[in-house]
Amino acid sequence: MKLHFAPIIFFCILIQIPIIGFSQKDSAKKNVVSKTVSGTEEGFTDHPNKLEILDTSLEVVYHFDPAYNLENHFTNLGNNFTTTHALYLNPIKPVGFDFGFNQWNFYNYNRNNIKWYDTHTPYADFMYAQGNREMQYFNGIFSYNFKPNMNVSVQYRKMTSTGFYGNQASDLQNLAANFWYRSPSRKYMAMAGSIWNWMKQGESGGYNDSTVEKYITNGVSTDFLAQMIYAKQQYSDRNYFVKQYYYLGKTESKKLHDTDKVATKLFYPKLYLAHDISFYEKKFYYKDSLSDFKFFDNSNDTFQTKDNFRFRDLSNEVSIGTATNQSLKDSSGTNVFNFKGYLKHNFLTATLPNTADATFQNLSVGGNVSLITFIDVKAKAEYIFTGYNQGDFLFTARASKSLMKNELFTSITQQKYSPAYTETIMRSNHFYWDNSWNKTNVSNISLGAKSDSLKYKVMANYSLVNNYIYYLSNGRPAQNNNLIQNASIQLNKSFEFHHFFWRNDAILQKTLQGSDVIKLPFFSYHTSFSYGNNFFKNALFAQLGVDMRYFSSYQAYAYMPELSAFVLQNATTIGNYPFFDIWAAARIKRFQFFFIVSHINQGLNGNRYYTIAHYPQSPSTTPIRLGLRWRFYN
Repeated sequence: MKLHFAPIIFFCILIQIPIIGFSQKDSAKKNVVSKTVSGTEEGFTDHPNKLEILDTSLEVVYHFDPAYNLENHFTNLGNNFTTTHALYLNPIKPVGFDFGFNQWNFYNYNRNNIKWYDTHTPYADFMYAQGNREMQYFNGIFSYNFKPNMNVSVQYRKMTSTGFYGNQASDLQNLAANFWYRSPSRKYMAMAGSIWNWMKQGESGGYNDSTVEKYITNGVSTDFLAQMIYAKQQYSDRNYFVKQYYYLGKTESKKLHDTDKVATKLFYPKLYLAHDISFYEKKFYYKDSLSDFKFFDNSNDTFQTKDNFRFRDLSNEVSIGTATNQSLKDSSGTNVFNFKGYLKHNFLTATLPNTADATFQNLSVGGNVSLITFIDVKAKAEYIFTGYNQGDFLFTARASKSLMKNELFTSITQQKYSPAYTETIMRSNHFYWDNSWNKTNVSNISLGAKSDSLKYKVMANYSLVNNYIYYLSNGRPAQNNNLIQNASIQLNKSFEFHHFFWRNDAILQKTLQGSDVIKLPFFSYHTSFSYGNNFFKNALFAQLGVDMRYFSSYQAYAYMPELSAFVLQNATTIGNYPFFDIWAAARIKRFQFFFIVSHINQGLNGNRYYTIAHYPQSPSTTPIRLGLRWRFYN
């Protein structure tokens, strides 16, 4: 097996720097309080009292592939870290210009999911997993407060797998570096970051179902069964941003202790002014050294395909808002009202193969408010009043109420958005179109309840979608001008009895109208059952468990390689097949290790185990995967 050691060595060197000063005292308890806290960008600036405190619990660490996480109902192209597709409907999109080619968003680092740290002592975390067929996963984090009011963090992740079938190799890398600084007076704060994502994937075009089943049954290698041999895609994006805050409020001199001889100056922020500047670039590249007519009915270049797409966005945003947890109504904090308002300008550039750059601009206004009284109410709105996406808007509101150990909540969302740019205009070797679409309208309402102590969450969701855009079997987009109605219920519940743990996540859904363009399974279910206990005088905590993933049969989507798009098909039905994995994991202080034997039931219920039409999941010929995780902090 070919090992990719360079990024691993780099991060191992990084984490060795602070190890000498680290304390390794720990316990085998499930939760261990640390001086290190982390959160998202929004949480770090707006809700620092809710930042996450690190712990040493196993927390299903063996789910290193995000697509196989217990609560993520996604499918892929039969190999780890390949293009994913959701098993449920989520028609709500971010406001603004959508270039298209969003197939890798699930794996990307972005401003909403990278972590910001306040470490007090250096913090390092790395994880490595390995399996046959060159399946490797590495994740490394290093964070350090150079001063109490200044932090630098670096996060890197690499995921790669050759796969069992021909031309389905995947190679993903994510890198993020961020920095924050707060002035001693606490009147100024700056946050800056850089994010890079790189993705490569072989495009096999799928496999002949009967041939795959025959060769799997006979135990013969299927490496040569790909319908496309040399096709591949590459994706990359990068984001650089700087956000600065200036806080307004009053300063008070106060002796904090009776023994103090000198008063301490305390600053009470009320409002802030902020400026955010960001540059984002996305690139998509599709190449095939052969002219393949199995999927395409025409070609501009009949010998090869080399399609390059690029998108750039320079964004400036100014905002004003209330400082964290500062009440404008009641100084006791019983009623807390917070708001934020912003004005944003986007300068956009889109480039299609063999065409000149097209430039656009958007100018939008938005804001959000929250009110904490006997119920918690939050609302957010954004409207683009001029530019390419003129008239696009999003409004969402959520109300929640704590009742005994439960939180009851409801939310409504209303949105109108323009089609993706590449759904409107396309110039590539195999596809050419100019479409004039109506804006998509979405109405959504949700009702639910959850409880951390009772370990459950249940949510009912109802969506209405008009002017929905989807892809036909020939790879071309179309718009459904009829109303789509979709209803779903999702239940997440965990049980603990002595040393036994049972975790469940299930989705029941029905497309009441529009099932000819929306293809979803009626039932999707993930479950994990395990036994865990402390051994050797609590020095070792170990778990042994079995997981199962299942969705009911339905006419799933097919896949169009050049567009990296999921398209309708009515010839093949997949599903009604459970995937079972057995696993074991253990923790010794801050060191964790695990192994997985995947798809142990292969062949017991036939060999037609697909999650996308014509893309079978890997069989159990090479099922064992090993991994470890080690964290260093105080």
